[in-house]
Amino acid sequence: MWNPVLYLAAFAAFPAVFGQEARIINGNLVDTLRRFPHHVTIKIGDDFCSGSIISDKWILTSLSCVDKGIEGKEYQIMFHRRYLWDNRDSFSVSVPESAVTRYPTGYDDIALIKLPIYLVFTDEIKPIKLGGKPFNDLVVMAGFNDYSSKDLTYGMFALASKNVCKRDYGSEFDEYLQLCTLGWRNNNQAPCTHDEGGGLVTGWPTQPRLIGVLSRSTSCKEAAPAVFTDVNKYLDWMISVTGNDLLIEWDN
Repeated sequence: MWNPVLYLAAFAAFPAVFGQEARIINGNLVDTLRRFPHHVTIKIGDDFCSGSIISDKWILTSLSCVDKGIEGKEYQIMFHRRYLWDNRDSFSVSVPESAVTRYPTGYDDIALIKLPIYLVFTDEIKPIKLGGKPFNDLVVMAGFNDYSSKDLTYGMFALASKNVCKRDYGSEFDEYLQLCTLGWRNNNQAPCTHDEGGGLVTGWPTQPRLIGVLSRSTSCKEAAPAVFTDVNKYLDWMISVTGNDLLIEWDN
């Protein structure tokens, strides 16, 4: 039987990126983009955040990502990016503000971006399946660190009791619409600023499914809990916006 913990034990041996300001605090270096082919970087002026490929025309991210900067801004969606400030072997697409669809409340921390092109998928650029029940408590997320190389890293997290996030974030945490994580087995890994919109993945690396999107509520401290929008709560909305061409695992 497939055991994601056994698979992850090998990857955890990669050198960790340490530093209080790291994007994925104490994250592990990504050795190949095949590990996270859905991951994209979204640049807004001098700021950036993350998103996930969910079809050949759509990117899933957070409201806290797309609302960075000023109104009327343009978004640069960067694909196949292993180094933040190095565009070798990567490409980008610019999209206007009008390409963004926010959840109707204007508050829920989730958003969709429509691309002006159709993506051609490869082993290193392809969509991720959405939703479903977690395989277990182990989840991962990719993001950039804050060192000179700006390498793509990933963090290993554990789905935590929602009481943990309620304790730290109070009324800012919605236990019905959000998920709570801590570092896996006390590894002190945590997402941080500019990871907003990044996808929380269960079943990695062989059966990946995206179940969360990093929200605005995170303290950027080692071992601090992080808050993710629960993707399962928004699947019907995503289908209504994008059409029925998404890869979905329904949480029955």
